[in-house]
Amino acid sequence: MNKKGKTITVINWSGLNYGDNEIFSICYNLFFNNNYERINLIADYPQNFSNYKKVNFLSRVFGLKKNWFKIIIALRQSDKIFCGGGDIIVGDLGTSLLLDLAALLKKDIVIAGVGALSIKGRNKLFLKIKEKLERYFLKRAKLICVRDENSKNILKQYTDNEISVYPDLCFLYEHEQYKKYKTQIDENKIGIKFTENKKYAAFSIIPPAPMYNNSWGQEEYKIMAHLLDKIIFEKDITPIFLTAISKKDLAKVNYDMLSDDDAIKMVVNEMKYKEKVIIISDTLNIDEITFILNKCDFAVLSRLHFVITAIINRKPFFALDYSPKIHNILKELKLEKYLMEWPFTSNIEIYNIIMEMRKNGQVTSDIDDKVLLFSGKINELYNKLNSFMN
Repeated sequence: MNKKGKTITVINWSGLNYGDNEIFSICYNLFFNNNYERINLIADYPQNFSNYKKVNFLSRVFGLKKNWFKIIIALRQSDKIFCGGGDIIVGDLGTSLLLDLAALLKKDIVIAGVGALSIKGRNKLFLKIKEKLERYFLKRAKLICVRDENSKNILKQYTDNEISVYPDLCFLYEHEQYKKYKTQIDENKIGIKFTENKKYAAFSIIPPAPMYNNSWGQEEYKIMAHLLDKIIFEKDITPIFLTAISKKDLAKVNYDMLSDDDAIKMVVNEMKYKEKVIIISDTLNIDEITFILNKCDFAVLSRLHFVITAIINRKPFFALDYSPKIHNILKELKLEKYLMEWPFTSNIEIYNIIMEMRKNGQVTSDIDDKVLLFSGKINELYNKLNSFMN
């Protein structure tokens, strides 16, 4: 039963990023919709969730200056503040300011499913300001759940509050209470006509990202192009590229950064058999990505939440080690052997390695065992968040 008058304000990167979209969607179905009459969503392009009941969206990017008054009112009227997903320390300054404002207003704050990297930068004054902002809201947060031990150790530099380590919020997709919310797949939206008896493989790659000291360029993309040409020519496999941050969505907020589909084009332009590649330029939801993964023999993925989706679906995969968060989540799950250093040699026999593991059931067995061990933590996370939301 809905509790009349109760309001929650959610802060994350929804609208631009596959992972944060799913974190909001999953938490909406499991927690927000049942417990609150009004759900404020402060995000990059929250209009993507305009069809969700009770959601009042406030953009924190486009037209932010004229939205500050509305944002302050939303925070003041809220019973709870929820910040879920993303990297809480190196994320944008706007999130820190919003959480500090919520702390100043003495609101109950929950920070969940986040990772943390050390603050970096050459401007010492900016670093000091950022550290003070982080300390203020972290010390006043009622509940802090991070996705790995490394993130916990970093946050411990800023607060003495209890910090719990739980898997990423997207793993709540597995929770039995979420099954009833799964939707029917519109294959026309996906835009792929899968052919029976044809082999497919899913890939994702990210563009250069200063946040992770990632300076991949033409040479690295040539390596990926060579790998793709090889599996197309030798194994007759059709590569499907998945996009987590699309150019189309970035255009809505005017961010000065490359999208995943920009990076995909850099790879495909280096390929000999480029006409064989399928590119998903839209940001699909987890049910649609699941549908695609289940049509594929294996996946080679960079984006964290694509890796998590492959794990949820017990799909043979290799994760490209582009960021500490990839390594940290696989370490928590004890699946580090499926982490692949990137850039790798273009001669590596990825297909043969994965098919050998798949043939003897090693991948599925590994993932099943590790997720089974982790299922207790997933239930704990659900119960802890559910208790806080009520």
